[in-house]
Amino acid sequence: VRRSADLQKPRIVERLQQIAELLEESTTAVEADVLLTDNFLAPGYGVAGPETKEAISLAARMEGIILDPVYTGKTMAGAVHWARENRGSHILFVHTGGGPSIFGYDEDMMAASASG
Repeated sequence: VRRSADLQKPRIVERLQQIAELLEESTTAVEADVLLTDNFLAPGYGVAGPETKEAISLAARMEGIILDPVYTGKTMAGAVHWARENRGSHILFVHTGGGPSIFGYDEDMMAASASG
């Protein structure tokens, strides 16, 4: 949510390699294994665009999950887009937190709740 895909991908691969070492696994990920997009960064870090607001609203209405507009809302926007483009595929969404940040985004959270 704050780095371009080309800057973030090597960081993810590095973390996956560290996890493999901790698990004493010999197989590690390579960049080709990581599907990554930065299409949901706009309009900027900490700023929720229409896709993010829609994703926050959908998650709340459909699943009872509260997402923040900085991290998890943008991630869910990507997951919603992926699901719409790849009907029938499986998607795993990992909610990593972010709850406290919702209090700093009153207008975004109210707009998301009103769009349902």
